[in-house]
Amino acid sequence: MNALATNPSGLRQETQASIMEWKLATFGVSSPIRQMARATEELGELFRAVTSDSAPEKIVIEAADVALILTDIGVLLGTADWLFGARRPHINRPVRLVTYTVTQLGLLAHEVEMISSGDAGRSQSMALASLRAVIGALQELVDCYGHDLKLAINAKMAVNRTRKWNLDGTGHGYHRGAV
Repeated sequence: MNALATNPSGLRQETQASIMEWKLATFGVSSPIRQMARATEELGELFRAVTSDSAPEKIVIEAADVALILTDIGVLLGTADWLFGARRPHINRPVRLVTYTVTQLGLLAHEVEMISSGDAGRSQSMALASLRAVIGALQELVDCYGHDLKLAINAKMAVNRTRKWNLDGTGHGYHRGAV
C-alpha cells in the first residue's frame, strides 16, 4: 500500500481506495444490499443523535459512519471517489437534513437492489444521483456543526483501525463493546 498523505491534524488522509482496502481486509466481501442495510442502521444512529440533542461531535462521527458504509456503493457505481460530486440540498436544518437523507438512502437502496438483480440500465445513473444526494446532505449536516465530513471520516477511520471487531459473516462487524 502506498503511504498516504496526512492532513494538518496528523490523521491519515483516507480515500475510497484506502477505506476499501481496510474494509475488505477486516470484514471481507459484502453484498450491495447488505451494505444498504448497514447504512440504514448507521443512519438510524445519526437520526437518534440529531433528535436527542447529542453533542455536535457525536453527530459528526455518526454522519461519518454513514458515509463510510457507502464507500462500497461508490465502488459498485463505478465512481473513483464516492464523496466527489456530492449534491448539497441547501436545507441547513439538522433534523430536516436527516429526514431528507433517510428518503434519499431509501431511493438509493431501491436502485442498488435493481442493479444487484441485473436491472442496471437507468438505475446506475439514478443510484449515483441518490448517492450524491446522501453524501451532500451528510456534508451539509456536518457543516451545520462547524465540521468537515472528510476530516470526520479521517478521524473515524483512525478509531476504526485500532478497534477489535466481532464479524457477523456478511462482510460487516460490530466493534467489541458496542451496544
